[in-house]
Amino acid sequence: SALRKTTKAGTFPCNSNRCETCTYILCKDQVAISNTQKVYTILDNYSCASSNVVYMITLGQHFCSQNHSLQDLQVLILKENFKTGWESKIYEFKCMELFNK
Repeated sequence: SALRKTTKAGTFPCNSNRCETCTYILCKDQVAISNTQKVYTILDNYSCASSNVVYMITLGQHFCSQNHSLQDLQVLILKENFKTGWESKIYEFKCMELFNK
């Protein structure tokens, strides 16, 4: 992936002038796991320029309500650079199980 200006762990905007995803990036290095006392920690540094990623899209409960739009959506990259599509699918499934408890 492209060199990043920051080395702090977490998800960050790439800040490219052409990037349409930066607006939706959730800048965090941890996310709470619903219905538990646990936290998922992002161990590396990711941005919208990262490739081969597994990501989480957060939506408010009101997302489909009147007067809400894509601006209420946020993207958090959980991991990148999987060697195979199968490896990323396995990780994606594990994350879905973890966050959908």
